[in-house]
Amino acid sequence: MTVDVGLLLVSGALASLAGVVVMLLSPSRLAALLSGVSLLLLGLEQLGWARAIDAIGWGERNYWLDLCFVSAPPVSLAWLLLSVTLGRGHGAERFRGWRVYVPLQALLSLATVAGLHWFSPVGRFVIEGSDRAVPLTPFGVCVLANLLLNVTLMAANFEATYLAFSNRWRRAFRPALLALLFGAASYGALVELGVPSLAA
Repeated sequence: MTVDVGLLLVSGALASLAGVVVMLLSPSRLAALLSGVSLLLLGLEQLGWARAIDAIGWGERNYWLDLCFVSAPPVSLAWLLLSVTLGRGHGAERFRGWRVYVPLQALLSLATVAGLHWFSPVGRFVIEGSDRAVPLTPFGVCVLANLLLNVTLMAANFEATYLAFSNRWRRAFRPALLALLFGAASYGALVELGVPSLAA
């Protein structure tokens, strides 16, 4: 087992456990329920990535990798809903403007998962010396671009929540905000690296 696989297994198990604990402690609060579901989905996604990385072969099709790619948009949608719920405002007012986007993204996420039956988000592995690359297909670039859109909106919402906090709560919320911004940047790098691979 490599270090990256081990880290993903540990973080995935911790996130899943944290999600279950949050849902059990506050089952009647919408924000707590969404937090628990988001953490649980993130944990399962990380466990899937660990299995996908561990299953990487030399030029063989990796269905775990495909599944992790197409399940990322639904996970990002759950976190986007959480960011909207934690935002300022009360009642249905805070969801104004999201009533079209969220159902549309939900349908798009289901279509992405269903599209795995016909399309693969990644091509065959490219091996050059000791390095291995995973070129993206047009379907994979679309999946990552949609994922980046959700993550960018999520990061913007969490940043707005951070700015609305007092200095005391800002200090407590700052590590989570930095992690979310780093995640958005990493997905942007994946999209940027994936587009040139289409011409390969």
